[in-house]
Amino acid sequence: MEDLETSATLEFHGARYVVTVQVQQQMLHVQVEAADAATPSNVWTGKFPASDVEQLTRQTGNSKRFPVFVQMLLTALHRRSETVFVDLLTAADLDLYRQRKLHPGAISEGLTSAATATGNGKRYLILTYAVEFDRVHYPLPLIQELSPPPEVLQRTIRRLRQALAENENVSANESNSRLAEENAALREENRCLKNTLKQYCDNVSGNGHAGINSMGELQRELQASIEENKELIALYQQSREDSAVETTRLRTEVKYVNYTHIRIIELLFSDNS
Repeated sequence: MEDLETSATLEFHGARYVVTVQVQQQMLHVQVEAADAATPSNVWTGKFPASDVEQLTRQTGNSKRFPVFVQMLLTALHRRSETVFVDLLTAADLDLYRQRKLHPGAISEGLTSAATATGNGKRYLILTYAVEFDRVHYPLPLIQELSPPPEVLQRTIRRLRQALAENENVSANESNSRLAEENAALREENRCLKNTLKQYCDNVSGNGHAGINSMGELQRELQASIEENKELIALYQQSREDSAVETTRLRTEVKYVNYTHIRIIELLFSDNS
């Protein structure tokens, strides 16, 4: 199948994670990183050749070809169907689940949050396929990266750059849309004011000084329109400031990952020398 790479932010047991799936040369790469963490040690990765993935599915009794399994994983990642979904478990969580399956009547504690688990090491990304009257679970073991290699950092950099570009595009589109809406509103308001002024002039020419009261009403209406325009401009400026803050945050995160990447490469070269 063709190479691909995609990411999604998901919540597992009260914590947010960014899950990245990459397929390259018939190899499935899975990367899970804590979305709110600033340390690179909160990253778990796994590499799965196509043959290993197909062997894993055969062991469950519901075998899938590699391209089909990848499509199921992508569907779960982007929540396109209720029949497939993913979960992130610790080794203790997985053992607890197996005990529940073997002893359904046993009383046991609930699943541990992967974010607060005390045990380091493996995590398991569980792809679940809900078939009729049953569920099939495909566990993908992930190893914690205490010192992420360059390829992991590069994957994170690509994701952050894509997120930054998407955020800038959305901000630009929203700004253009707001400007178009405000321009149309001002044109309509201008047309209404012209009609009101024309009616006033017609009244003055027909009734002499009887239009003096109408002048006061027109001034009040004009003042109210000015105040409303000020509120619209203030809301627009606030929206632009919020968008600028988000863009700055993403740029800072990209710079941090780039710096970490460079430091790791320098350390690798120093070790080799």
